[in-house]
Amino acid sequence: MFPIALTNPINRPVIRYAAGASLLVAVSMGFDWVLAFLLPVLSMSFLAPGGKPPGLKGGLFFVGSITIACFLGMTLAYSFLPMPPIHILVTFLLLFHIFYTRHAIFNPLVKVWLLVAILLIPNIALQSMVLAKVMAISLVWNAACAILLIWIIYLVFPLTPESQQSPTKGKSQDDTPGSGRNARFNTALTSTLVIMPVYLTFYFATIPNALLILVFIAILSMQPAFAKDWKVGKALIIGNIIGGLAAIIAYEILTVVPEFNYLILLVLLAGLVFGLFVFDESPMAAVFGMAFSTFLLIIGSVTGSDGDGAGGKVWSRVIQIMIAVVYAVSAFGLIAKFKSSNEKVL
Repeated sequence: MFPIALTNPINRPVIRYAAGASLLVAVSMGFDWVLAFLLPVLSMSFLAPGGKPPGLKGGLFFVGSITIACFLGMTLAYSFLPMPPIHILVTFLLLFHIFYTRHAIFNPLVKVWLLVAILLIPNIALQSMVLAKVMAISLVWNAACAILLIWIIYLVFPLTPESQQSPTKGKSQDDTPGSGRNARFNTALTSTLVIMPVYLTFYFATIPNALLILVFIAILSMQPAFAKDWKVGKALIIGNIIGGLAAIIAYEILTVVPEFNYLILLVLLAGLVFGLFVFDESPMAAVFGMAFSTFLLIIGSVTGSDGDGAGGKVWSRVIQIMIAVVYAVSAFGLIAKFKSSNEKVL
């Protein structure tokens, strides 16, 4: 049944999705630079349903925007880190504007990279300014590698003529002068309020070994729709449990056959399995996409670890991601409930 499904022309994007993930993991884990494990996770949106390779202008803008974000992150670290009130205010305003902006070139993928740069670099600078510089350079390198590899993937697995047709454009929310702006403001404020308590916790408590929580909450903050329905939020939690369990199983297999080629084959297999659900056009497709991101994030962050400590890190990464998911779903849900109760009172 599984091989037959993949031979269906409709599922050719699934093969691109799985093969692309394998290439991204092969390059990131093969060279293993700082933050290399983020490359596959932050690049999969290009291969997801509706994803397309950026043009030359789009690719240059993508890398340029990440470079500017890293510069802003280093500016926050150098200029405002010793002054907590100003640093917190500037960070809040930057996050709010990232969420509020609705220009076409600032798509959700670019925003996620911007959030990671703004949130991660100052936190790393609290421990070492040198390491913060290395991470800023690494994020820019990740962005450049992402664009080059996505171009290669689409060169090998080009889009079909049908998939290249742009969908019919309707009136966007931004075209509505009043309610559109109010909705954007409320959504941006909600997402910013969800991130800030976690950011402040890391800022004042300095927890270097759990920064994955901050990164994953930044990714989840781009999906506030999960707060509108607890069932959807619960599905997200279940999806990430599935991704975490898949990563644990893959890691245990790798302990038996610790070969690089075997790692790539496991990622390819996982990409094919998850990809069939991601491209199924069902309401749960996004959940399985997030589950595969969880799988890639965990596998990528532990396969470069030193032998004995890697096993414990697998479970640690799973727990950290689940903390991030439960927090994000609960925080969005509480804010939505608070707004709803206020509206009833008014």
